Amino acid sequence: MFRINFYKSYEIRRNSERRNRKRLRLGGVLVLATTIVFGTQVVSSFLVRDQVNALRRGLPVLEQRVGAAESVGDRIQVARQLVKVRARRLDWAPKLVAVSEALDVGLVLEKIDATSTLKGQGSHMTISGRSRAPGTTLGAISGYTDALRDESRIAVDFPVATLENIRSDGGGFEIRCQRREENR
Repeated sequence: MFRINFYKSYEIRRNSERRNRKRLRLGGVLVLATTIVFGTQVVSSFLVRDQVNALRRGLPVLEQRVGAAESVGDRIQVARQLVKVRARRLDWAPKLVAVSEALDVGLVLEKIDATSTLKGQGSHMTISGRSRAPGTTLGAISGYTDALRDESRIAVDFPVATLENIRSDGGGFEIRCQRREENR
């Protein structure tokens, strides 16, 4: 047998109770989620604080190790290495002054190519130019090559000065200054 309720107030009360139960469940879930999030934040803050304190306790020990590593002997070693590197470096200024001073009046320089490596091997200087008067080409160029070879500021790093090329058009020339051990 079925029971039918035609009163509107019973239906409204039943729907209201259902809504209240749903709201209560939803509120409980929200409170639980908020508690979980807040709890994890509190726990993680304690863990982070412990790690920071442990790092702070270890900081003086690390500072002592760094101080010990920067001893006077290490600084002297670095200074010696720097001096060695600077000693191997080529000083181009005196060489360029010597190139200009050895230049004959009848010759004109057009280009100077200079390459340098750290250890000096493979370093060379190529001087290109031409003669002003076509009649005196070979003698002036040969004299200039000899002057470069005899110049002490060049010969200290580039003892070999050779005439590489003489162009017939306008008396152009190319002289290469290089180290002895370098073979082309």
